Amino acid sequence: MQNILRVHDLTVQVFDQGKRVSLVNEISFGIKKGSVFAVIGESGCGKTTLGFALTRLFHGVNKFSVNGNVYLNGEDILGMPNEKIRTLRKNQVRYVFQDPAQSFNPVKKIKKQVYDALHINKKSERTRELIKLRELLKKSGIENPDEVLASYPHQLSVGTLQRILIVMAVFPSPQLLIADEPTSSVDASLRYRILDFLDEMRRSMGLSILLITHDLEVARRYAEDAAIMYAGRFVEVAPKELLFTQPLHPYTQMLMQYYFKSDDIESNAVDTLSGAVPSPLHLLQGCTFHEKCYKVRDDCRIEEPPLTEIDNERFVRCPYWK
Repeated sequence: MQNILRVHDLTVQVFDQGKRVSLVNEISFGIKKGSVFAVIGESGCGKTTLGFALTRLFHGVNKFSVNGNVYLNGEDILGMPNEKIRTLRKNQVRYVFQDPAQSFNPVKKIKKQVYDALHINKKSERTRELIKLRELLKKSGIENPDEVLASYPHQLSVGTLQRILIVMAVFPSPQLLIADEPTSSVDASLRYRILDFLDEMRRSMGLSILLITHDLEVARRYAEDAAIMYAGRFVEVAPKELLFTQPLHPYTQMLMQYYFKSDDIESNAVDTLSGAVPSPLHLLQGCTFHEKCYKVRDDCRIEEPPLTEIDNERFVRCPYWK
């Protein structure tokens, strides 16, 4: 199946404390049409930065630079003029961000914010689109859409706000959805109901999803392919089943060992599992994981190994994976 999104050697740097610091390093992957690609990693590893960089959300911020190639249906996003990329974010690539409470204006009612976000300006359009909006809100599990739309954000639960954000993201029928920890603010009882709704939208609309998560169980349930991220780099990329059953990189093996031993399969967060992820300001020379690696050798402390293709659609950043 053809990739709708292709990313090659994506690197994000920030100017900090008088020097250029790499936050994301030489990231390459593809997402097939209608599929879910999960990026799994601990807090601070660069997952959100990667998601922002794909549509140049850092553009115009002088201290950031984004390099590499990002192609959506063969068209280079990073090379687009500003007006075109704004249109792309409005229609083709949509986001669901981490904290729903921070995504809404507290002094405007939900309906007004939805119309503004979806650029529904004409009264005739609003009447027609409101029917579709109500249907999607009901599908998401909101039984009283008119009451919810007439509410202020503070009058609604976090779970309801998250559902609204997802509906706003899928409403224009985008090609790609970037979902950054889409259930991090809701409790376990709501987590999979919201993700099931998102997956239903994917299947019914042919939507491709980049799922950014620190939860191994979420990735296992919903992704077809996945990447393990550590300290700004992908250390392993593989079809989901192989990643969970035959992990190759020592870091991935550690994560999976934790996953299969966990008593609480409903909360498999990998945050701080290996201790704090190294700061981009103080990365180790050589492989960034070598201090915690049981396979470490002398050359691991000298040179960062490349991400190497092992077989079709399988990559690992370790020469000693065998």
